[in-house]
Amino acid sequence: MAAVFPARPIPASPPDPLRAQALDDLRFMDDPAWEPRVEELGLTIAERAVPESPLRAQLAVVDIQAPFALGLRALTADLLPLLRRWSPLFYKGRVLQGPDAFNDTLHLIFHSAGAGVHPRELVLQRNMTLLPDGAALFSYRSVESPQAPTHPRIVRARAMRAAHELSLTPWGCRLRALWHLDPAGALPSFVVNRAAAQLSEQVHRRLKKLLFEMHNETRRFGEKRPRQVDYRG
Repeated sequence: MAAVFPARPIPASPPDPLRAQALDDLRFMDDPAWEPRVEELGLTIAERAVPESPLRAQLAVVDIQAPFALGLRALTADLLPLLRRWSPLFYKGRVLQGPDAFNDTLHLIFHSAGAGVHPRELVLQRNMTLLPDGAALFSYRSVESPQAPTHPRIVRARAMRAAHELSLTPWGCRLRALWHLDPAGALPSFVVNRAAAQLSEQVHRRLKKLLFEMHNETRRFGEKRPRQVDYRG
């Protein structure tokens, strides 16, 4: 379980509520209550019960043989284009107005997961925190925005807790992905938990393969010109 729980100190919570929220997500990821479900080379997936919620949280740890900068780009500048390649249900998304490039709002729309199930959408406030050891922590929370009104045929899901943590390793970088989502609607909790576990495995295996392929393509062919990274997504 060392891949799930890194041995390092977490900074004290600051008065800034967004940063305090991000560090709370980090503590949640480091909690020993996680139950491993998948343990294979370069990928660990665990889940855990959450007090006062029938829905279980999911945590994936992906070890990537690729530079930290490539992982950071995948979570920022390339996030929306790459989501179509690593998430089978993702349909489209956009970045809404935010105070800066690392504190903004994402509007994401997902295909139906099956017959009789409505499409879902998420409106997520995204906040990035740089940790003392150089890791980048992205924390997401569901919000409402006048730029993304509800749609009568799309169910608005809610992220009760969601985060990405990208850290350096001797072989490249490590991504920890935390999700505790409520898809809303009339879906039974046991169905949601089973679907979340299956989707987490599928998504993170695809993500691991995608980033490895991107790294190999970059090493083999290089980029024809320096890329101007737009962190607005």
